[in-house]
Amino acid sequence: MEAAATDRMGARRGGGASGSVMSDRFQAIFETAPWAPLLIALMVGLACGWVIWGLRGASADADDRETSPQTDGDERKEIVVLRAELEAARALLDDSDVQQDDAVRQLASVDEALKRANGRLKVIQRGLKR
Repeated sequence: MEAAATDRMGARRGGGASGSVMSDRFQAIFETAPWAPLLIALMVGLACGWVIWGLRGASADADDRETSPQTDGDERKEIVVLRAELEAARALLDDSDVQQDDAVRQLASVDEALKRANGRLKVIQRGLKR
């Protein structure tokens, strides 16, 4: 009986007439270079990604060309709405600034009144100590 050759994994490898020359060479490449399957997987992945990206890019460009007039009108409306919102926000900020200024003035007058009252109390305490 003829003994069949086995590789590292224990798989049987046919020799000569039973196996093709191409499969022997292919298997020899994988045995000598363990990174070869990774390289092949990378190449296949890049090719698939390139095809998918190219198809998506072409369809997206066509969609952009078809909807560009409508998109311009929508963008203009959005810009007008955003400007109105910005103006409303600025008006609110101005109102809050006015309110803050009023609150600062009131606090300053209360602070001055407290300081005057504190000074009067000190004068009274000095008078009582004598």
